[in-house]
Amino acid sequence: MVSPVRNCRRPIVCLLAACGLAGACGWPQVAGASDTLHVVIVADTNDVRIGKSVAVDVQTVESFFREESNVPSPVPITTVTGDEFTQERVFRAIRTLPRGAAHSCLLYYCGHGEYDLEKGHRLMIPGADSPGVARQEVLAALLAGQPHLVALISDSCSVIVD
Repeated sequence: MVSPVRNCRRPIVCLLAACGLAGACGWPQVAGASDTLHVVIVADTNDVRIGKSVAVDVQTVESFFREESNVPSPVPITTVTGDEFTQERVFRAIRTLPRGAAHSCLLYYCGHGEYDLEKGHRLMIPGADSPGVARQEVLAALLAGQPHLVALISDSCSVIVD
């Protein structure tokens, strides 16, 4: 079998191809025999500088899980983009994921990011009280549903800020 990772032109496709290899190697053994994979895509498609590129990445991720992945059964995909790109909507999407060990989830974030030396990596998702949210806070929200497997991919910068 030829690895799809070798021929990748875009890093996100390479990453998704690697995820797809888990299915080729036997998704039930990797994630759990009765797991349902749920995908949440969070992307800053309205940003004037990166919005167009981010929209392409959203299409790439959606297309991969709808058409190219080796994961059995259709993959439920939730997208938080455009005007819905807010902390409130992101956490609402996470809270509505099915709970329990029969489910696994992957959250793909594509947008701006920064790294605070004291607080860690922050995803620049606008909120009522702040322009960003700690990556650890998003991960904690995903883990609160006690899924079998969680993957949080942040496709963003991590520029150090003081």
